[in-house]
Amino acid sequence: MDKFPDHLMVCSATGNQTVNLIPALQFDVKECIVVSTKWAEANGLTSRLSEVLKEKSIMATALPIQEDIEKNLTALVGILCDVVKDKPHVIWNLSGGQKIPSLAQYEAYKQRRGSGLHNDLMVYAEANPPELWYWREGEPAKNLFTNIPLGLETILYLYGSEKVEGECIYPKADSEVASRLDIGSRAYRHFLSSDLFREAFFRYMVPDEGLVKNEKEIKDLVKKALRNVKPKLQEIRCTKAGYEDIEKNIALLFNKIGAVRTIEDIKGPLDRLKIIKRPDQLFDDYWNGIKNLTADEVLKRMEKQDTALVTQTYTPRQKADLINAIRDIGGDLSLEDGDHLWRSKVIRFSAFATNGILFEWMVASRIITLLEDNESLREKVSEVWINVKTKKLDDPKAKNDAELDLVIVTRFGTLVILEMKTHHISGDTTKSKEATAMKKSGTYGKALIVGPLLAIEKEGNQKRSYPSYIDSKTAEQKSTAEQHGLDYVYLDGMEKMLFRELKVKR
Repeated sequence: MDKFPDHLMVCSATGNQTVNLIPALQFDVKECIVVSTKWAEANGLTSRLSEVLKEKSIMATALPIQEDIEKNLTALVGILCDVVKDKPHVIWNLSGGQKIPSLAQYEAYKQRRGSGLHNDLMVYAEANPPELWYWREGEPAKNLFTNIPLGLETILYLYGSEKVEGECIYPKADSEVASRLDIGSRAYRHFLSSDLFREAFFRYMVPDEGLVKNEKEIKDLVKKALRNVKPKLQEIRCTKAGYEDIEKNIALLFNKIGAVRTIEDIKGPLDRLKIIKRPDQLFDDYWNGIKNLTADEVLKRMEKQDTALVTQTYTPRQKADLINAIRDIGGDLSLEDGDHLWRSKVIRFSAFATNGILFEWMVASRIITLLEDNESLREKVSEVWINVKTKKLDDPKAKNDAELDLVIVTRFGTLVILEMKTHHISGDTTKSKEATAMKKSGTYGKALIVGPLLAIEKEGNQKRSYPSYIDSKTAEQKSTAEQHGLDYVYLDGMEKMLFRELKVKR
């Protein structure tokens, strides 16, 4: 790969800062002149780029351009030629900034060449594919793939942001992160290999979204509640006139029997029980009391969302496998032999507090596994972060302005931001994520939605069809994302996504 340590690089401060930093680093230049407009200076673009260049051991000098000169091509060319007049080797970076300053650099290059300085180069940073094109007048252009390991914090800084929170999970991860990745990896394998596990995952996560959908499920729920409902006698009340105190009157009669001497002694208590001559009314009154208490208790239990964890038919072996899978990822159940798989039996589904968090680590573990298993992918990534929060740079009062579920930092200076969604996606979410990607890593940053749907769930004629345990909001994830111009990634489609976004040919 060509290196030009003896060349000075001239570039323009711009909102897309990596097009200046990457060529300087990749060509190993030692000195840069940063052409800076009033706008670039006022927004901190010049100072941030200069500071990062200096951190990378590249001398940086700002060249302020006044507003009346900014659009004056002839004047700009003169200034540029003058500032490099003592430099025999110059790289003119045409990538960033406005058109007139870029054109001025090209004209300055031609003037110097006309003066006999033939060692200058022109360079242009292409985004798709990410390549550096460089050439001299009259010679074939050369190109090389952009390949510089910039960290997340450097890229955020260049674009005026700073990290508030976040964990780096690649290339190195501490023991706690490694443990979470291991749980996520196990859950990912169970999710892909077992439909029973997938149903349990969804039903545990979204118990209130139309999960009781068929007659069998309703019957099972009512039967379960009835088996465990037994109203207490003291709670049953007769309501028909004359029956209210019947239990008390019976008790009074039996208390007097031992001490009775004449029929007159028990005539009063007996008169009170003449109502028993209508036993059907007494039975109906008691039965209504039992029935009402039972119905209230059954409804109360149903309101607690004690739904089936799985509704599909399963064998004892499949049930055992599901229980083992849940325990394999740090979950637990309070099941006895013969117990049905009810949601209430789940003490915890995994080592994580929610299935949403579990899903994030499932995705993260899959990304890390793909990088570790494929050198071509690995060569295109410098870092991977999870649960990143950012805010505006150098503003103590600024609130967090972005929450990024997972961030892949590419070696061509962009961020691939994965937003993990297990349920509903709104149009506002898709728009904000795309805007965030551009704000945090420039025009060529990318935001994608990763959901729990699988590409393998297809029926005839390639029509997408999902099991009943996937509610309508989850099933619509892909169409919602695409309606708002955001790519959707199936859980089993992350390998394809990585090859595409990292510009690796398969």
